[in-house]
Amino acid sequence: MQFQKLDIFCRVIDNFGDIGVVYRFAREFLCSNPAIKIRVFLDDFNTFASLNDTVDPSKCIQTIDSITYLQMDSLTHVFFEDNGTAEVIIEAFGCEIPDVYMEKAYYQSKLLLNLEYISAEDWVEGYHLRESLLPKGNLKKYFFMPGFTKATGGVIVNSYINASIEKNRFDSLSIISNTLASCNFIIKPDADSMIGTIFTYLRNFRNLFDSISNLKKQFILLIFGQKSKEGIMSTLRELGCSYEGSNDIQYQNMHLIFLPFLAQQSYDLLLYHTDFNIVRGEDSLVRAVLAGKPMIWNAYLQNKKYQIVKVEAFCRRMQPYFDDSKDFEKYLELMINFNNVEKEDPQINTNERYEYFFENLNKFEHSTKKMSYFLLNNCNLIQNISSFIKNY
Repeated sequence: MQFQKLDIFCRVIDNFGDIGVVYRFAREFLCSNPAIKIRVFLDDFNTFASLNDTVDPSKCIQTIDSITYLQMDSLTHVFFEDNGTAEVIIEAFGCEIPDVYMEKAYYQSKLLLNLEYISAEDWVEGYHLRESLLPKGNLKKYFFMPGFTKATGGVIVNSYINASIEKNRFDSLSIISNTLASCNFIIKPDADSMIGTIFTYLRNFRNLFDSISNLKKQFILLIFGQKSKEGIMSTLRELGCSYEGSNDIQYQNMHLIFLPFLAQQSYDLLLYHTDFNIVRGEDSLVRAVLAGKPMIWNAYLQNKKYQIVKVEAFCRRMQPYFDDSKDFEKYLELMINFNNVEKEDPQINTNERYEYFFENLNKFEHSTKKMSYFLLNNCNLIQNISSFIKNY
């Protein structure tokens, strides 16, 4: 199918996860399809501005890097009537598209794709590209399910970083030092330090600190997000330490640095050059896997601890990339115990232990790199969705 315009709709419910995926999708789709005109309709420019400092939350319509972003709840019926619809529509995560737009799209647009959250669960393959009936018109709707196998929609690859990594353009310590300097931290890590990122939901960090303190290495922990910071500060108070107001803390053999949110390209790049990453949510999970470094995933908490099902499903997808069954069982145990909580509360202690993880980082890196290689070569979501549209 030939098309010239793509409209993407997103309502920001899961904060950075929603807009993060849509912003990433729009940029990568344009990179792969430069002739297509893309509009992105959002309901929250403030969260968007946290990921891109060129965003002006006070402007209802703005163009950034050749993509037009619109605050959809501020647009009038007249705007929707006068500006028409695109041939192809992306409905991110089953969000509600304004009725005035859909009434025209039923008859004027050709294809509507419901781009869902990524999941490693088995049912995803069965729903991928399944048609969803619409009440009227000629418009056709299909589910597009991201995932970690060839039978799913795949993952969004950062084409810029992927190409640059292949050309060996980056030096890890320089990347980390430059990232810190851009945030006004004049710190130059050395090769003997263990460097990791932390971006989690609100939780207790006592076990992580205990495990690290028993290791004979200096750790530099780069911490993102207010929830991560609140959890770490609460844990430090629990341990009898108070560093209120500080974004640069030395605790035992740990240098804790609280960083502001980075632009997506900068955050993605950083994950490639640390020794390990602890990440939260679906989009950061994909970034961490593609970075090919040892990683721990803090899944979004759900009723009755359903996040454990999601974590175990992801680990099972990762299992074939482990050479040693013991290493996998230790990894599965760590991931499940890390996520075994009912609510976000820094007072709740979990049972995970990190010693085996840190003592065998090279093995976990080997497994993650193999999974990353498979995804890069077989599961490119932008290529898959572009092919589906063009062959429709």
